[in-house]
Amino acid sequence: MTYTIIPQSFVQSPRGHFLAVLHNPLYLACRQFFLVAGSQELITTLYIGFLGLIFSSYFVYLAEKDVVRADGKPGDFTSYADALWWGVITVTTIGYGDAVPQTWMGKIVASCFSVFAISFFALPALSLAEIGKEGARIRDEEGGGGGGYQPKRGYRMSTSPDELKTEVDC
Repeated sequence: MTYTIIPQSFVQSPRGHFLAVLHNPLYLACRQFFLVAGSQELITTLYIGFLGLIFSSYFVYLAEKDVVRADGKPGDFTSYADALWWGVITVTTIGYGDAVPQTWMGKIVASCFSVFAISFFALPALSLAEIGKEGARIRDEEGGGGGGYQPKRGYRMSTSPDELKTEVDC
């Protein structure tokens, strides 16, 4: 019994993007993961991302909880809630700067977390954009074209300038 690490669809995609696989495998892997697999994997991705947020915030808290500044005041991470606040602000790329790791261990954990979490939380946005593009492509191929919102029922205005009429589509 053999197991493949890379699925055949990554190596030879149905649209013939063999060179795209060589140039950008992460894009195609994410596309394959979200478009083919469905919404269950999207939920799993968010779940893993939140677990990463919880654990990374905890590790930063462990590294920074005993920090005392030069002026005698405690560091920025006096409680786990402070570390979670820092984690959420880091993941959302807001970065207020109100809490910053001071120790080298805290900075290493924060750096690894930032690279992991920001890229990991960006994957669902990529997948939603791809799903929208795929839906528009399918609609255009089926003759729905024209772009924009087109209701299935109700009133629809004709787009030709010659005849502006309202038709009922029920």
